[in-house]
Amino acid sequence: VDAFGKRRKELGISESKPGSDIVTSLDLDLMLAAEKAMEGKKGAVVAIDPSNGDILVLSSFPSYDANILSGRVNLKDWPSINENPDRPLLNRAISSTYAPGSTFKLLMAAAGLQEKIVSPTSSVYCTGKYPFNGGVKRCHKISGHGPVDLSRAIIVSCNYFFYNLGKSLGVDKIHYYATAFGLGEKTLIPLEGEVGGLIPSQKWKAEKFKSKSHLRMDRWYDGETLSVAIGQGYVNATPLQMSVAISALVNGGKVYQPRLLKQIGNDNKKLFAERIVNQLPISPENLDTVKNIAIQVVGSKEGTGKKAAINGIAIGGKTGTAQTKNSGKTKVSKDSDDNAWFVSFAPAENPMIAMAIIVEGGGHGGRAAAPVSKAVMEKFFQKKG
Repeated sequence: VDAFGKRRKELGISESKPGSDIVTSLDLDLMLAAEKAMEGKKGAVVAIDPSNGDILVLSSFPSYDANILSGRVNLKDWPSINENPDRPLLNRAISSTYAPGSTFKLLMAAAGLQEKIVSPTSSVYCTGKYPFNGGVKRCHKISGHGPVDLSRAIIVSCNYFFYNLGKSLGVDKIHYYATAFGLGEKTLIPLEGEVGGLIPSQKWKAEKFKSKSHLRMDRWYDGETLSVAIGQGYVNATPLQMSVAISALVNGGKVYQPRLLKQIGNDNKKLFAERIVNQLPISPENLDTVKNIAIQVVGSKEGTGKKAAINGIAIGGKTGTAQTKNSGKTKVSKDSDDNAWFVSFAPAENPMIAMAIIVEGGGHGGRAAAPVSKAVMEKFFQKKG
């Protein structure tokens, strides 16, 4: 062709050959259920089969019509995608990190049990204000929750209880257990653009702020540990990582590499086997304790995840309301300046699906994200009959 795109002559012809078929783990019906439930929202939905790591849903919102990018791109269509302030080209499921907020408390509880810092009957009295170093850290319930044991601390999401637990664990123990769950590093899913998130430690901060040691910014402070203990501060994770973590919590401690591609080709099949990348350093008994409490988050009257409930099926979960850099300043959406999280699994007695949902600017996880879990799980169990 010449400079104007006109064909001048043929140099040769290569016959087209069909490519190999691929088989993915994705479930189209569940993807569509997630899309409908997330209509008008920004965020991501990831669902995994906790028994083998298969990814059932990997969705980012808002999305876009991929056909626009097939062949020549219309100059009118491209700005609608590329210049959209909602950034539809960003795969929020694997390329965006968020403070996990109170969903992180499930991991904290498992760590506390394993280290024998808390037991199922351990109790503290929440006054709404946790004192430290002459200051206070507030619980989300300003008047306080009163006496709370481990179960109630998770069910009502009491910050005071987890401030106390975090102080006893220390940031390095928190780092040890959180990274065991797969947080803080890439899952190595075979897609471009995955980021690793961050689980801080004293060593990390010393290296990160080494050049500012004269300002004492390389030191770790107690107040930072308290923030980390409730999934805030330096902690951030992708929705995919959180779905891997909740899967490990409920499957007996097996951390699977998430599997998206199952097979290539039909004749000489190339199969991709499931792969366990880690076994949690937490006993099955302690994992079961946390799992059973998570069921009450959805099933009890006081639970923050009631809107994820489905009649006849025991569902476990944990809500999260994560503050952003804008919190208290500029709202990231018309509803709120906080991100809404919900992690879930079902059926509780033998989990077949585990989910992580983030709604940017959704506010409370129980209000904005839990109903998304319900919509996807209803479709999942309808298909199971």
